[in-house]
Amino acid sequence: MPLSPKVSIVIPVYNGSNYLAEAIESALNQTYENIEILVVNDGSNDDGATESVALGYGSRIRYFHKANGRVASALNHAIRAMEGEYFSWLSHDDLYEPEKVARQIACLNDLGMPGDVVVFSLSAAFSGDPSNCQVIDIPRDVSRAFRFYLASGNSLHGCSLLIPKTAFETCGLFDESLRTIQDYEMWFRISERYKFVGVYEVLVKGRLHEAQGSVSMKSTARLENESLARAMTDAVLNEDVSGTGMTAGEVALRLAQSYYRRGLPGAARHALTELSTKSPSIPAFVQAAGVALYGEALNCARVIRSHVRRA
Repeated sequence: MPLSPKVSIVIPVYNGSNYLAEAIESALNQTYENIEILVVNDGSNDDGATESVALGYGSRIRYFHKANGRVASALNHAIRAMEGEYFSWLSHDDLYEPEKVARQIACLNDLGMPGDVVVFSLSAAFSGDPSNCQVIDIPRDVSRAFRFYLASGNSLHGCSLLIPKTAFETCGLFDESLRTIQDYEMWFRISERYKFVGVYEVLVKGRLHEAQGSVSMKSTARLENESLARAMTDAVLNEDVSGTGMTAGEVALRLAQSYYRRGLPGAARHALTELSTKSPSIPAFVQAAGVALYGEALNCARVIRSHVRRA
């Protein structure tokens, strides 16, 4: 008989009265019944507008109000308070499809309900009408080399995940010092000990708008992404990369290419330095064309790749 563990849907919100009701409704409309919905008001200063929306749902949700500490602290507040066995994040400006939780619990049941699996899904992005959205695809084989996939610039939407609460007990809570990448840093940390398995259906729709942190805090996001990308590079290259189907040198090159395209030059240079270490037969070539002139090196990626394969 399939198991039906309790799932905690967590909605952190700050000055989000414009979209919060839509998010809550999409959580309430889940076809999976064994859920609780936690709304954490992270110190909104909008004259009670956000609180008014949340309180309008009465006992259908669990409402918390705390001093402002940014999204990571709101998520951690909910994790400490949640009663479910699984955690499912829903941003106040995003939407769940009605089958989101049900399809992911079904996936876990098909796998025998293992305790060390995180389930993700596809997502779609929209900026106006949710029915007019663009699907963000994820390769079917990412589970074989998930940490490389995360490091190389993935299309994983954080709200598409269903995470065992034990993952936070094992790996720790969200890093509250981070303002824009607390999600990716957490997923990378969890992926060291937990397997990520996909349900290849669009179960989350992410709203694009100018007030998003990645837009409103561009300089902070770039600095945090530079630091995280370097740490990811070091971690991936110190692990078994055979699941990627590439040599360590090729992995380093692929990471450098990704970082360069994403506007992270420091991380790109760092990855190319690692390339010279992992493929010692070409250090002079990489030093000249890669580290000092990394942009030129990436434009000549085909040539570099041929050297790596012979190394």
